[in-house]
Amino acid sequence: MNDKHNFLNKVSNGIGRNINKVNLLLLAASLITLNPIAIGIGTFNVAITSLTSYTTFIKIREKKIKKINEVMDSLNSLPENEKDEEVKETIDKLILTKELHEKEILRLKKFKSELYKKSVSKKARKLSKPISKKQ
Repeated sequence: MNDKHNFLNKVSNGIGRNINKVNLLLLAASLITLNPIAIGIGTFNVAITSLTSYTTFIKIREKKIKKINEVMDSLNSLPENEKDEEVKETIDKLILTKELHEKEILRLKKFKSELYKKSVSKKARKLSKPISKKQ
């Protein structure tokens, strides 16, 4: 597994350089299957209970979208003779995956905003309570 992880990171870091179609398709497959380990981003399986957690999840999704855009650009820049049906299908799947991440970011931002409003109103209620004096 570690060899696969290192290989995918090398391929991922090679975007922008001249890497071949097979490596691009392999990287695209790891992005489509939402395999966070393979693309070196990481994930969490915990309940989101703080604003910081929401920010972290949003940043993870944004990094994935950035990587998807890089892979799509590289696949689109392949010579026409290499753009077979598999490449076209992969690009379509990447577009769908990107859209899912964008929707998830919007959802997370909404929840983050709601959590922020709740925390602010909680603090306001605390501050508005009269302080009882002990005699």
